[in-house]
Amino acid sequence: MIDEEVEVVSIIDKNTAEVLKLRAEACSSCGSASICGVKKELKFKAENPKKLDLKVGERVKIEIPEISLTKISLIVYGIPTLSLILSLVVFLAILKLPEINSLLFSLIPLLLSICVVRLYDKNYRAKKGNKPRIIEIIK
Repeated sequence: MIDEEVEVVSIIDKNTAEVLKLRAEACSSCGSASICGVKKELKFKAENPKKLDLKVGERVKIEIPEISLTKISLIVYGIPTLSLILSLVVFLAILKLPEINSLLFSLIPLLLSICVVRLYDKNYRAKKGNKPRIIEIIK
């Protein structure tokens, strides 16, 4: 788990709050900060399992589940790429379709694999242990 300090932006209900994470200080001195795509602020929802009495503007410490970058990369990039390559091989080598037809038909498995990855992501986010949790109010 990774601990981060964030600011409470709004309170959705007793169990959930919207929080704001500002860009890291290291980004301000980086020469690529303007083109890297990292947002200056990131708003997201965090669970409040301890039912802390939160107020807008308070600084809180949250716990974020650590996710393997390798696993995410394999799922997000690997599955669609493999589906495209395998379907191209099937259409070209086994079914002996013309190249343009094989390419067009290979887009169907590619799109299906992207849908599968999105469904996996949606289910992963819905699991209780995978959401950011507020653990304490910073004084």
